[in-house]
Amino acid sequence: FAPREQQQHQERNSFTADNRLPVDPYSDRDSRFRGGFRDRGYGQRDQRQQRPQFNRQQIGHLVPPSDSVLYENADKLDITRMDYSFYDMPTKVIHGRDQQDIAPFSEFSQFMEDLPPYLQKAIQRMKYQRLTPIQQHCVPIGMQGHDIMATAQTGSGKSAAFLIPMYLNISTKQLKTLSGSPTNYYSYNRQPARPFVVILSPTRELAMQNAMASWQLSNNSGILTRVCYGGESPRMQSAVIQQGCDILVATPGRLKDFVKQGIIDFRYVKYFILDEADTMLDFGFVDDIKQIKESIHEHARSRTAQENEVIGRLQTSMFSATFAKEIKQIANEFLEVPYHVQIGEIGVTGQNITQVLLKASVSNKIDFIRYLSSKTGQMLIFCKTKQMVDQLVQMLKTAFYNKTTSQVSDVIKDMIDQMFGYLKKTVESQTPSNANQAPQYFEDKDETDNLNPSLVAAIHGDLTQAERTTNLNMFRNQQLKILIATDVAQRGLDLPKVDYVINYDMPAAIEDYSHRIGRTGRAGRRGCSITLVTENESRGIMKDLLAKLVECNQLVPSWYDDMLRTKWVADRAYSRGRGQSRDRGQRDGGNQRFGQRW
Repeated sequence: FAPREQQQHQERNSFTADNRLPVDPYSDRDSRFRGGFRDRGYGQRDQRQQRPQFNRQQIGHLVPPSDSVLYENADKLDITRMDYSFYDMPTKVIHGRDQQDIAPFSEFSQFMEDLPPYLQKAIQRMKYQRLTPIQQHCVPIGMQGHDIMATAQTGSGKSAAFLIPMYLNISTKQLKTLSGSPTNYYSYNRQPARPFVVILSPTRELAMQNAMASWQLSNNSGILTRVCYGGESPRMQSAVIQQGCDILVATPGRLKDFVKQGIIDFRYVKYFILDEADTMLDFGFVDDIKQIKESIHEHARSRTAQENEVIGRLQTSMFSATFAKEIKQIANEFLEVPYHVQIGEIGVTGQNITQVLLKASVSNKIDFIRYLSSKTGQMLIFCKTKQMVDQLVQMLKTAFYNKTTSQVSDVIKDMIDQMFGYLKKTVESQTPSNANQAPQYFEDKDETDNLNPSLVAAIHGDLTQAERTTNLNMFRNQQLKILIATDVAQRGLDLPKVDYVINYDMPAAIEDYSHRIGRTGRAGRRGCSITLVTENESRGIMKDLLAKLVECNQLVPSWYDDMLRTKWVADRAYSRGRGQSRDRGQRDGGNQRFGQRW
């Protein structure tokens, strides 16, 4: 709405005078988010009235926060409690016959000097001590311009694995000169945004998490990361995106809508990232993803020869926790002679997570939660239904207010005290005698006197996006002790300091179990998962859980074997009663771990 020569000056703040902060011409931060929304000096009257009237508080989550907030978790990180040996796991890299082996990086020093100064500073600020396996392989492969299909467990550091090569390419090739994306000012021109990178995430929370990771690594770079997702006003998101966007993090549905409306132009897209690809397929986004990929190719045809020479071929990467048949089909369709990087065994939970089973009943599960909540540490509790989440939140708030968390039976107290004794022995057995750091124990200190209702919150689909974001951020920043969630929080979310994941309700599938407990034991820390098991659980999930525990070399209580054997006998008798053959009832086999058939 303003003449170009006027845009390049520092304009009036688009927010109130109280929100004005010094301008840093080299940072992509809210402190220099200027112009465009409520500026009164330019444009015709009718044009000014059509501009979105959003204040800083409304759009604050769509632009980078201040440095103190951006690096809050990193600043609190105690690197002496990080054990990178947990990341040492089998690695496999597969590629085509005509492709050469690409040597992995073992240390940051091998490529640190090649990175732009802002990225070097961000890596130091994030306190990265060494490369994780997925970073060791994906960073050099990405730097050489190849497509990647990567499978790794949660918490493996994949965000930095695909972000670092992208920043290097954007900076060295000076891609921002193509799009005219602003660096030290925001354009009033409402032309379509032309990002260089599109990162697809299955959920709003994962989209915000990837955006935060990008903000952290690109701080003070002038590279603009923007985010769009459903469940929130599209006008706010489009207003921010159209003022400059180099890296776009999005959910498939909202991105497809913005492309149809002409808000986003894929002409300059160089990188296309599918994060948590298996989850997006589970959510039914496959058609949306295909349409987005087709739009990227279609828009690229409008480039000039010079633009094609600078941007080059589209580089696509897929990251997934599993490699199911459907993922293979999408990979074959989307990727061009990719490198397949597999870290660890697919579906195997990290060895730094101790998995514990507690025998409970439907009536006393709440007592287990009450007593566990009085112990030291952050806890993420999973329930099957939103109604159960709300009930559990209310119950804990009441118990915290009345200081009744320890008013449970002696049997439950003894079981949990024995559990903490087992956890201590496990930590000692896994800590080498010549270790440079003290063992990280799970503390069983009673915190009843310090508990208050404000330390408990929920996250599920019925909450607004603002409520979900607020609760997640408070939990990340350790302003909450307990977060109770449905499976909306099980996939990919980076919650770095969760001490315990508690399965109040057993999940429907073993894949969900793996993703749930993957919220703990992140960034080299130890974690613990606690699963409350009742006699009402299905034999199918109990069998799968037994296999998972054996696979991860975890303790299987004798009562669990007895319960599973009883269920097998009951199911077999039921099958015989319906006239099914004797052999069919035995096909499930037995507990091979103990050398007997049930």
